[in-house]
Amino acid sequence: MLEYARWRLPVAAAAVVWLTGCAAHKHSPQLEKEPGPGYDTAEQIQSMPACNAVVVERGPCYVRLRTADGNEFFIGSPAAGADVVKFLEVLKDGQTYKFPDTFQKYQEQRRRAGQ
Repeated sequence: MLEYARWRLPVAAAAVVWLTGCAAHKHSPQLEKEPGPGYDTAEQIQSMPACNAVVVERGPCYVRLRTADGNEFFIGSPAAGADVVKFLEVLKDGQTYKFPDTFQKYQEQRRRAGQ
């Protein structure tokens, strides 16, 4: 019983840090302009306007992307589902992607793999 009590506090602390890590991280918008739109769900990403965008910032549960004309948008947030957060792991910093095509290809690959 003493062995269990000794591990209870560190495990609880680790769980709190893990669960709040993403929520504690805030988007850092530029002062001169409003942050762009955000896409948190698969449905939102699939229905977003078509564009090419480069990953310019990464957080624990989001990426900020910029189009060639300077517009920015976010994919993910603390409210994003696991499917969107896993998709963010595929995106590489500084790389340009075509949206929503990249997300649709990602989902198709996951379906084929049975995930």
